[in-house]
Amino acid sequence: MPLLTMRFEPDLGPVLNVGLARPYSLLSEEQKKTPPLIKTIKLLVDTGASMTSFSPKVAQELDLPVLGKVGLKSVTHIVSANQYLADLIWTVGTPFPITDMKLMEFPMADDAIDGLLGRDIICQCLLHLNGPDKTLTLAH
Repeated sequence: MPLLTMRFEPDLGPVLNVGLARPYSLLSEEQKKTPPLIKTIKLLVDTGASMTSFSPKVAQELDLPVLGKVGLKSVTHIVSANQYLADLIWTVGTPFPITDMKLMEFPMADDAIDGLLGRDIICQCLLHLNGPDKTLTLAH
């Protein structure tokens, strides 16, 4: 079971670096001959987010396919947001892809992060947050 223990800054919270790429399943045979562009993004671990999300800027850079619109629920209202198909390259322990993930866009107000790691992924992991020690342990 891959394992990561990391320190985090309490003012920002635990931030993981993960890779994001255009879905391998949608690449042509010619495109599959060269490695896909993988962009490393910073995701804040957010147990309050139901879905993993990222900045629209990231989707544009990778030219990710739009699947449609989903309702993005905040504390006060619901807005419409694009949903994308992407491969997430999990770098906890031995790198492996989570293919054909449905992820949504969410404009980030903080340039320190590119998105939120939501419960769609967190619930597949063992998560331990030690606030006094300022460490996060994650296993998949």
